Amino acid sequence: MKFFCTRCWQEIGEATASCPHCGANQEQLGQERFVRKLIRALHHPEPETPVRAAYVLGELKAVEAVPELKQVIGQSQDPFLRAAAIRALGKIGGVTSSELTAALSNSEPSVFERAALKEVLAMMSSKSVPSTQNEKE
Repeated sequence: MKFFCTRCWQEIGEATASCPHCGANQEQLGQERFVRKLIRALHHPEPETPVRAAYVLGELKAVEAVPELKQVIGQSQDPFLRAAAIRALGKIGGVTSSELTAALSNSEPSVFERAALKEVLAMMSSKSVPSTQNEKE
C-alpha cells in the first residue's frame, strides 16, 4: 500500500512522523478537520481521489471549499475532476452561472463537463423560480 503526505502528496513510508519532502508533521495533519483534508485531497496525484473529494465536499455543502473548487475548474486538465467540481459547486451554492461558464471558457469543455454544467444550471434555475403549487386547503 502507498502512503502520501497530505500536504505535498509525495510518497512516504507508513510510519513516517515528518514528511522528508516538505517537513509536514503527519500526526498534526491527521488531526485536521475532515473538510480541510478533503480540500487538500483535490490535489492528490491519484486521479480518483480528487474526484471523490469534490463529490463529498458537494454532499457536505462545504462552503469553505468554494474557492478551491473554482480553482480546480479553472486550472485542472482532468475533465472528470472538473465535472465533479462543477457539480459540487452546484450543490454548495456560492457561485453564479456566469462564473461557472467563464471558468470553462479556458478550454473546450468535455461531454462530462457540459453535462455537469447543464445539471447545475438546471438546478440553479429551478431554485430561482418560485413554486406554483395550488393551495386548495
